[in-house]
Amino acid sequence: MLIRVADLHLRKLEFKQSFEPGAIEFGLDFRQLGPLDTEGQAQVIVEHRGHKENIDDIRVVAKLDVTMETRDQAHAEEIFRALEAEALHPVWIDTASTME
Repeated sequence: MLIRVADLHLRKLEFKQSFEPGAIEFGLDFRQLGPLDTEGQAQVIVEHRGHKENIDDIRVVAKLDVTMETRDQAHAEEIFRALEAEALHPVWIDTASTME
């Protein structure tokens, strides 16, 4: 998915896209178990820095839905803390308790 600032000056971009496992490289410590579904919009936000300086920023508001597997619970908790520190809201699914 390519988002260009020039296009966003004309209109907001609505998107809905799915990425199958393997389409995005997450590294050795993660495994994507199903599709990563995205839905949202992107728009230009002009940031004013002083009298004559304006900077174009891209604001993306989206919902991501994906199931990931990590090496252990401690690693998963570390990832959740990092996501929450970025104001994201992950949902914990404990597969160990659902498999009993």
